[in-house]
Amino acid sequence: HILSHGIQLNKTPYFISECDVQISLCLNNTTCAIVPRMLSIHLLDNPEIFLFPIKDFNYPLRIDIVKNKYIDLPHYVKAFNNLLIEEIKKIQKLL
Repeated sequence: HILSHGIQLNKTPYFISECDVQISLCLNNTTCAIVPRMLSIHLLDNPEIFLFPIKDFNYPLRIDIVKNKYIDLPHYVKAFNNLLIEEIKKIQKLL
């Protein structure tokens, strides 16, 4: 996204998938980060951090159910996974 908008980074970016770690690094003045809006809302009242939207950065947040295919899951876990999948489909239709 940043390259398509002509933004070039001076230093090599780090790829950290844990948003809490990213936010902690920002609060320690170590770096800046791109985090999902739903995870940054609780930071709006924090005077130690600056939040601002990135123009045209409107990518959907992806949700995946990850499981080990070699483990036989109990029936209640399979049923719960199916419920999650159905609810996610309903939410996606609303968006």
